[in-house]
Amino acid sequence: MAGVAALVAAVARCLALGGGTLMLAAALMVTLSVSGRRLGLGPVPGDFELVQMACGVAVLWFLPYATIARAHIVVEALTERLPRRARTFLDGLGLFGFVALGLLLATTMAQGVLDLRRAGTTTMVLQVPQVWAMAAAWLGALWLAPASLVALARLRARRAR
Repeated sequence: MAGVAALVAAVARCLALGGGTLMLAAALMVTLSVSGRRLGLGPVPGDFELVQMACGVAVLWFLPYATIARAHIVVEALTERLPRRARTFLDGLGLFGFVALGLLLATTMAQGVLDLRRAGTTTMVLQVPQVWAMAAAWLGALWLAPASLVALARLRARRAR
């Protein structure tokens, strides 16, 4: 089990690093586009399309790692006075929710990838096939369920100590 958990965590980390790289590339492109406008060179063609796709993919690529690292925002105002066991139970319930969300997203996005592929939908300016971004984002959605199961196993292990 530890080997599988390590593999899931390693892939989640790689996805997050890829998401960070996409966000940096999007920020660089926006900087170049704005600078080009200011200097009279014009914007980067299709900049908004590429930024939109990069950000959408990056968000889904961040989710598995954020789940394993327990980096999601947690509002504890209502639960801070509960016993530790009750808080752990609620954390586990939330992780089960992420498992369900990952399965739902992966299933519906897989259908979306197939639909986009069949339709051949492209972006308006650059004519980039939209299926590319959807398929890339699908990887993050697909990895959310196993990452959530690893986080749940780690929660159980902490509780047992």
